[in-house]
Amino acid sequence: MAELLYRVKCLEHVKLAIIFVVLNIVDAILTNIIMKGGGIELNPIMRFLFEQPKWVAWFFEIGGTIVITFVFLLIATAYPRLVKILFIVLIIFMAFVCLYNGVALLT
Repeated sequence: MAELLYRVKCLEHVKLAIIFVVLNIVDAILTNIIMKGGGIELNPIMRFLFEQPKWVAWFFEIGGTIVITFVFLLIATAYPRLVKILFIVLIIFMAFVCLYNGVALLT
């Protein structure tokens, strides 16, 4: 019974991880579209990376997100509640970033 509950909690973390990665991909796509239209990246680190060849920014954005996600999933085996809270906070933050980018794209 305990292992079944553990697997269910792990599945919940994987779902949160997938949502987090997808939101980061959406953010990267929206940022790229906005920058092609003459907009600027507000994050100075990402602004520098987007000024490099495009693959550099994409590699950092998506690769970094995947690495962080896997680290969180590994930590979730010891601290499942903490990782769940971290994922939820990061998802809310990224949802607002995507919403901000979406509104900027429409104006």
